[in-house]
Amino acid sequence: MDPAGDSNEDLLSWSHVENQTAIGVHALFDPGTDYEPSLLTDFSAMLPTVSDASLDMLAEDYNSGMIVQSAWQTLPTRELEMPWEGDFWSKFLDPNVSAMDFFTRGLKRPMPFHAEQSQTSSASDAVESRVMANQVVEVKSFLQHIRDVPIRTWREEREATWEVAVRRWVALLDQWNSTDTPLLIALQKQEIFVAKAQILVDVFYNKAPQTLMKRVNSLSKMCGTLHEQGIVFPCTEEQFYRFLKSEVNMKAPASRLKAYFESIVFSRHVVGVESLQGIVNSRRCLGAALKTALTCPRQATPFTVEQLCKLHEILRAGEELWDRAMCGMILFCTYGRSRWSDSQHAEGLLQDRDAEGTLHFLEIKSAVHKTARALHLRHMFLPVAAPAVGVTSDCWGEQWLQVRRMLGIESLSKYPLMPAPDSSLEPTERPVSTSEAKRWMQYLLGDGLIKSGMRITSHSCKCTCLSFMAKRGASYEDRLVLGYHTNKLRVAMTYSRDSAARPLALLQQVLQEIRDGVFEPDCTRSGRLKSGAKPLSGEVQSSAVSADIDIEKGLDLAMDSLETNLEAEPACPDAGEQVECVADVQDLEGHATTDSSDSSGADLPAWAPVVGHYVVTIPENKRLWMNCKTKMFHLSHLDHVKVLLCGRRITASFKKHEDQIRFDSAKCRQCFRLINSEH
Repeated sequence: MDPAGDSNEDLLSWSHVENQTAIGVHALFDPGTDYEPSLLTDFSAMLPTVSDASLDMLAEDYNSGMIVQSAWQTLPTRELEMPWEGDFWSKFLDPNVSAMDFFTRGLKRPMPFHAEQSQTSSASDAVESRVMANQVVEVKSFLQHIRDVPIRTWREEREATWEVAVRRWVALLDQWNSTDTPLLIALQKQEIFVAKAQILVDVFYNKAPQTLMKRVNSLSKMCGTLHEQGIVFPCTEEQFYRFLKSEVNMKAPASRLKAYFESIVFSRHVVGVESLQGIVNSRRCLGAALKTALTCPRQATPFTVEQLCKLHEILRAGEELWDRAMCGMILFCTYGRSRWSDSQHAEGLLQDRDAEGTLHFLEIKSAVHKTARALHLRHMFLPVAAPAVGVTSDCWGEQWLQVRRMLGIESLSKYPLMPAPDSSLEPTERPVSTSEAKRWMQYLLGDGLIKSGMRITSHSCKCTCLSFMAKRGASYEDRLVLGYHTNKLRVAMTYSRDSAARPLALLQQVLQEIRDGVFEPDCTRSGRLKSGAKPLSGEVQSSAVSADIDIEKGLDLAMDSLETNLEAEPACPDAGEQVECVADVQDLEGHATTDSSDSSGADLPAWAPVVGHYVVTIPENKRLWMNCKTKMFHLSHLDHVKVLLCGRRITASFKKHEDQIRFDSAKCRQCFRLINSEH
């Protein structure tokens, strides 16, 4: 057999097939044919071009258009589907399809597509534009620590959390057993959600949204676990104890166990489920919930003086305005001893300037804060005051106000005290959160100033100045007032109007000592105080001293009135003295204001500034008594054992005090007015 002949025959047969295909295509697009495509789409670009070969070899009744149409109709029609619904992945994810079935693949009708004409730009330009568009530039500035979240004000965020908490509580309480619980009975009787929600809004009126969310999340998890065991809440003491032990066996963290017990206490006292009282009183449940390993508390690290100087430097000469604004916010919270969230809830920013216009204090008023429900701060704004001069000699307050004007964020009715910028560096209504503040602080300080073991968080602002005052030896009362904490001097805090005047003067003195190098809080106890250190007296600002005098008088009057209410049988020697006591109590408000120039105690000698280490000398003809309830000191004549100098009876609540007393101790104003009297 001739190999060359076989090759020629193959070439002739292939030429015949090609001619027939070309003729069919020519007939397909001939206007005289009867071919009608099943889809109104031109597929001519997908078919081979028409050949010039001879058409004599075709049969007379050959209709290429009908043949192509018939072949087109035989192809399967496919609808648009997701990648995992068809083709390879549908079989790959199907456990009934073996690997060998993947090799059987047939022809499929191609989906129509819309072909656009290429633009004038070259192909290389198009590729370059696609590549550049997909590139992501790494953010190196502070924006890497700001979250890209929906913009909501802190009020909107608080209301949203409140609404979510109420909805969860409604869904949870509907599943509880309402036996002997009036609130649950009233709640489950309501048929519409609005009525149920209104009941819970009235019950939880004084609770923070975060607290409600924390309690309902713990109760939901606990009720879900009990429901799987066929137990309906409220459960018994035995059932709750077994639940706690099962959580301990599953290695639940100690914080979760404590949250379970706190949610039980919340349900007992707030929701009013009296059947839970047995769990609240159970010692074994309390021990199982609070049993933890002995560990030291993880507290935030106070800022060092070096770190504060770094923040002052950025605020004074930083290149980025937002970094400077953030440093000013950090310094305000630090010198104002404020929580980050309390400052972000500011209602107004006040500037305290003297007669020459020099800025001395920056103060905000916050209505939503942690101690908003405390007795002496109830229905009152929390005044957060910060000295405008810190550990450096420049006025950081003026610098911060200038940066705020440059950024256009002066109005607290539109922006929070420290708004979060967007990607275009424009201020938004959303405040910088505590987590964002923590990362931003660490970015500003850098790795060089943050040593190993330091926990620099937003709470570092709160504790820094309080740590300085504690290391300097300030009294507990001054530090409690500076930290805006609740204390036993509620009456004095209520009527003083400016109870922070003396503590702020002491804080200014401590900051002055740090600037002068007399006090170094970052050193050990043996090297903090240098030579030349003076006792804490608040002598930095003269106006603060006069304010301290009025506050001390108001404190004594307030404690007198409190003690009078606690005594069962108050007695006055005569009617005139009793009238004087009542007049002093009624005029209590006038004594406590710091701007009052006149005083009913004009006959008193001028008082020196309160110095903690001074002691009071008691004459030999007087005896010192202490009220065990109020811790207030009184005087009596040496031979009197029934009546004090102020006219009160000496009851079982009083005891003799033989030791010395400090100058700033709580003393009866009337008794010590008569300290040098003979009769």
